[in-house]
Amino acid sequence: MNWLTIVVTVFIVYLILVSAFTSSSILEILRLVGFILLFLFFYTSNISPKFINVSIIGLCVLQAEYGLLQYFHLIHSSTSFPIIGSYDNPAGFAACLAIAFPLIFIFFRHSRFYKALGLFAAIVLGGAIVLSESRAGIISIIIVSTIFTFHQLPNRLKKYKKFIYFSFLLVGISIFIGLIYLKQDSASGRLLIWQVTWEMIMDNPVFGGGSGSFLSNYMNCQADFFIQNPESKYVLLADNVLHPFNEYLLLVTEYGFIGFILLFTCILTIVRSNKLSSPYLLCLLSLGVFSLFSYPLKYSFTWVISAYCLAHLDKNTSPARLIKFPSKIWFKLSILLISIASLVLLIKDIQFECKWNKVAKASLLGRTKEILSKYEKLHNNWNDNHLFLYNYGAELNHIGEYEQSLIIFEECIQYWNDYDIQMLIADNYFKLEKWGESETHYQLASNMCPNRFVPLAKLHEIYIQQAKIDYALCIAYKIVDKEIKIPSLTISSIKAKMKKYIDSINE
Repeated sequence: MNWLTIVVTVFIVYLILVSAFTSSSILEILRLVGFILLFLFFYTSNISPKFINVSIIGLCVLQAEYGLLQYFHLIHSSTSFPIIGSYDNPAGFAACLAIAFPLIFIFFRHSRFYKALGLFAAIVLGGAIVLSESRAGIISIIIVSTIFTFHQLPNRLKKYKKFIYFSFLLVGISIFIGLIYLKQDSASGRLLIWQVTWEMIMDNPVFGGGSGSFLSNYMNCQADFFIQNPESKYVLLADNVLHPFNEYLLLVTEYGFIGFILLFTCILTIVRSNKLSSPYLLCLLSLGVFSLFSYPLKYSFTWVISAYCLAHLDKNTSPARLIKFPSKIWFKLSILLISIASLVLLIKDIQFECKWNKVAKASLLGRTKEILSKYEKLHNNWNDNHLFLYNYGAELNHIGEYEQSLIIFEECIQYWNDYDIQMLIADNYFKLEKWGESETHYQLASNMCPNRFVPLAKLHEIYIQQAKIDYALCIAYKIVDKEIKIPSLTISSIKAKMKKYIDSINE
C-alpha cells in the first residue's frame, strides 16, 4: 500500500465518521464512500490512461461547445445566465472545464495530430471559461498553463528563468486584481462571508461544527454580525448564503483544523512525490485554486476527475512497507460489500426523491390538501434532504396549517436556516396572532439580510396590531430613509405606504 493511499483513506474515513455522527444527509456519506470506490477503481483498473484522458477531454469539449451555443443564442437557455452548459450555473460549468483543462497538456507530448487536437481543445475550453466570466476558472487555467509552460522552456532560456518567473508572477497579480474589480460587489460580498465564516470556525476550531453545520448556523452568525455592526459597508451586499465560496473554509467550519491538517498531509504527500509539471497534479492544483473562490466540490464530475488524478499519481509515491495490503480476495469482497450497501442506500434515496417529486407536482396543481397524507408519509421516511422539510413546511403554511408548519420548520432549522425560512416561521406566528414570536422571527430575518424591506414592513404591521404607535412610527421612518439595493414595485409600494402612515400620524 502506498503512502498516498493511506493518507487519502484516513482523510476520507475521518470525514465519513464526522458525517455519520452529525446532521449529514445520506447523499453526503454516499459521495465520500463513492469517492473511495472511484479512487480504488482507477487505482486497480487496467484501462488505458490514454483512453480515459481522451474521453474526459472529449466530454469537456462537448460541454464547452454546448455552452458556447447557448452564449451565441443558437440554443435556448432556461436561465438568465448567458452560458451554463448542462449545469445549474456558470460556476459548475467553469469548474468542471477548468479542473480537467490540464489533461490537454498530455496531448502536447504526442504526435502532431494529438498536438492539434490539444490546441483545439485548449481554445474551446479556455474560450468557454472566459465567456462564462468565472474569475475562479480564469485564474485556475492561467496558473496551471503558466506552470506547465514554465517547465517546458527550452534550454537556451533557462538562464532567464528568474526573469521569466518574475514576469509571469507580475502579470498574474495584475490579472487577479483586474478580475476582482470586474465584479467588485461580488468580491466584497465574499469578504463578508469569509469574515463571518471565520467567526464560526473560532467557535469549534478543533473538530468543527459537524457536517452540515455551515448551512444550519451561518445565517444566524451573519445576523449577529449585523447586530454588532449596523453601519457596516456590507449591509447592501448581504443575502442568503449556502456556501462560503471557499472549500477550505467549509472544511474547517464543519470538520475543524483536524480535517484541514489531514488534507494538508494529502497535499504534501502528493507534491513531494510528483513533479509539479505533471498534468495530473496540475488538475488537482486547478481544483485547489478554484476551491479558494467557489464551490467546485458540489459537482460530481470534479470528484471523478480528482479520484482519477489521485489514483494515477498514487502509483508514483513510495510504498509504505509497514502496512500490509489485504489479500486480493478479502479486498475485493470488502469493496463488493461496500458497493452493495451504498447501492441499496442510493436506491432508497432515489425512490424517496421520485415520490417527493410526484407529490410536489400535485401540490403545485393546487391539490395540497388532498395529498397531505402523502407528505406526512414521506416525512416519516425522510431521507435527510433538508429541501424536503422546507417544501413540506411551506406547503403547510400555504394551506393554513400554521401550527404543523411550525413543527416542521423547527426540525428544518436544525439542518438549514436562512432568511426565507425565518420569514415563513414569522408568518406562521403572525397568522396565529402570536405577535411576540412573530416579531422575534421577523427581526431575525431583517438582521440576516438588513437590505430587505419586507421584514420591516411586517414588523410595522405587528406594532399596528399591538397599538405600539411609537414603534410603528420608528419603523416607518426607517423604511422611508432606507437605501434601496435593487428597485422594485414591492419596495416602492412599501415606501409609499410608510410615507402615507407618517403623514397621517403627523396631521
